[in-house]
Amino acid sequence: MTLSLKKTNYRALITLLIIRGLYTFLAVKILSGRWYLGFGSYGVAYNWQKDIIALAFLFVELIFANSISSSGAFNKTLLNMLFLLYFIPLNASGALNDMSYKYIVLSNCFCLLVVLAFAIQMKKSSTIIDRRSDESSLFISSISQPKIMNIFLVLCIIFIIYKISYNGFSLNLSFDAENIYSNRDDYLTYSREIGGSLFAYVLAAFRGIISYVTSIYLYLSLRNKNAIGIIVAVLTILSRFSLASSKTVLFFAIIVVYVYFRESKRSLHEMNETIRNAILLLMVLCVIESFFSKFGLLYSYIVRRSMYVPAWLNTMYYDFFSVTNKVHWSQQAFLFQNILPDVFSVSPLDLISQRYFAGTMPSPNTGMFAEAFMHWGVLGIFIYPIIYYFVFNFANKVYGQYGKGISIIVAVQIAIQLCNVPLTRTDCVVSFGFFTVFFWAIGKIKNMKREEKRTKAGI
Repeated sequence: MTLSLKKTNYRALITLLIIRGLYTFLAVKILSGRWYLGFGSYGVAYNWQKDIIALAFLFVELIFANSISSSGAFNKTLLNMLFLLYFIPLNASGALNDMSYKYIVLSNCFCLLVVLAFAIQMKKSSTIIDRRSDESSLFISSISQPKIMNIFLVLCIIFIIYKISYNGFSLNLSFDAENIYSNRDDYLTYSREIGGSLFAYVLAAFRGIISYVTSIYLYLSLRNKNAIGIIVAVLTILSRFSLASSKTVLFFAIIVVYVYFRESKRSLHEMNETIRNAILLLMVLCVIESFFSKFGLLYSYIVRRSMYVPAWLNTMYYDFFSVTNKVHWSQQAFLFQNILPDVFSVSPLDLISQRYFAGTMPSPNTGMFAEAFMHWGVLGIFIYPIIYYFVFNFANKVYGQYGKGISIIVAVQIAIQLCNVPLTRTDCVVSFGFFTVFFWAIGKIKNMKREEKRTKAGI
């Protein structure tokens, strides 16, 4: 790997540190003493001495991440998104929630090892860069052909039909907090009622796959100016939001449209800086709002939900599994959960919900450090970066064939998924894994056809 302070992006480093400072300030100012479900509060008990240690770790992580020479829009975007949505909130959680020094060290060592995994694979794939626009267009055309687009179309229509069968033709697009949680609880209750059946497994896999299909189908339809494709993709997105009121569904749609717009202006290389600046602007607006509102809408809907709560849940998973048995992939782990005997009689989600929220939070999902520690304790901190190395090295090579647009869209989507869902959980493996293998197969076939043409032409 190439490490050089001369190559460090100091603007990015300073921006991320400012975001970290504003994030901590907002959590202390807005969430201190606030009530949250069965827990009673948001657990804010800021410790400035521990924050100094955490900031020292973060500075090292940022220097390291910003000094590695990277190749591939997928890797660059994924690492950038992980810092913004996960590493920074996780780093701050040790001081904000007054966790032990051991937690601060272990959680930050995990982040350093993940960055190291990216650095190693970036060096080994230094010759694999995003294809030139003319070459990537050939690969995009291979997934834009009618057969593939029709598959995407059929999958979207099937999902729309499923949504109609669940709650009719109406679209629940309310952003009211009470309505959102009520709608989400209803869908979780429905999911538990059908849980364990073959239909439930198929549905979980299908929901995961459709999340990627919808984003790429919308992107390709925009590129091809396919009006029917755009309409069906948008209807599918609205149907997904209407089911469980997940705001990230709408966020993905905005990202897709923005990527298409930036690509049309040939400025996708600025995408990561734009995302950082957007998060910085969001934090500044939240600070301004906090002086006029005790519990601002911007902070509540975006920062609290997307950054604070997932990081806060990491502290609970660490606290719980520090004093009890580890799961050891007996649950929430693809295939292994069907082979290994259960360590617990209920799921880890139920354990955390009952222990910390009196059962009032039905699905306290989070990922990465919490997942690693939940399954293997300290050993997991070393195991999971190795898994990330192989998974994302493969994904970087696969999506790099299709240019920056698709690489960025998929990277943003898997980054958000990783912050909320364990990587080894069945729905994540099936959705991201299936989609990546699907794109790999198409690229493989395209490469084989190109080689055949070159052979016949005597090249």
